[in-house]
Amino acid sequence: MKEILTVKNLTKEYFVKTDKETVKVIKGINLSITEGEKVGYVGLNGAGKSTTIKMLTGLIKPTGGEISVLGFNPFEERKNYVEHIGVIFGQRNQLLWDLKVEDSFIFNRSLYKLSGKTYNDRMDFINEYTDIVPLMKKRVLELSLGQKMKCNIALSLLHSPKILFLDEATIGLDIIVKNEIKKLLNEVNREFNTTMLFTSHDMKDIEDVCERIIILEKGNILHDMALKEFRKLYGGTKNVTILLKEKADFEKIIFLYEKEWKNKFMNFQTDSGENSINFSFNEEKINIFGIMDELKNEEIKPVDFTINSDSLEDIIRGIYK
Repeated sequence: MKEILTVKNLTKEYFVKTDKETVKVIKGINLSITEGEKVGYVGLNGAGKSTTIKMLTGLIKPTGGEISVLGFNPFEERKNYVEHIGVIFGQRNQLLWDLKVEDSFIFNRSLYKLSGKTYNDRMDFINEYTDIVPLMKKRVLELSLGQKMKCNIALSLLHSPKILFLDEATIGLDIIVKNEIKKLLNEVNREFNTTMLFTSHDMKDIEDVCERIIILEKGNILHDMALKEFRKLYGGTKNVTILLKEKADFEKIIFLYEKEWKNKFMNFQTDSGENSINFSFNEEKINIFGIMDELKNEEIKPVDFTINSDSLEDIIRGIYK
């Protein structure tokens, strides 16, 4: 696969209070992204995610290191570079505020020199997933947050960028609008092989869109791997709740825990009033089918049995802890 973005020993320092005191926000990171990849770039507040995005899009100049995106140096060649990229910052409006929505699209059509057919085809594609055509005659200041974000994303996709940078693009949006946007992003990637670098505090967004995850911590890359491999390496946790009818069954499970499962379970909680038991385990140590066989052998018949896996957010929270 063709590399579309490379970063070598990238650093960024800011002066604080006096010209002699600096804070290093990005501390010599290295990464590469190939064409068509969908990469989640995550970390706690202050980790350096937005600073990285601003350097990659040419908004700020790195203190040191090298950046190449589509063969451009983003800061030094910004004028030509921006023709090939799309950028979306959460809750930052790119639309012409006092005008109708369509005026911003007509302006961008002229700016990027799009033909009538290219413009119409692109709008038809975007509208299929966002239904923004009914918004075109409205003034931007009349739109809700979700409507503005849909229009901003559509505007960023209008010129068919080869790479799309999204910095908290879904922040503050309701679940319906979020799902529309995530579906659009996945279709844009599938249809046009658009590369995406996506930062979000909502790990569900990362799970639904991205195939690779980079975790940033205090200006350093902590992990960089395929999302499936990341989940396999750090995930695999199953959380189980068993509701029992018979008090005798409740006591049997406690006995099984002490005898068979104590060194295999991550936690084990009981509620004698509700006759319920909650426990977690890693699939590398014990299999759910083995647990169910043990229950069957002891003739334990749960009234209810629920099982779920840790979310990506749970996994990352555990890593930071």
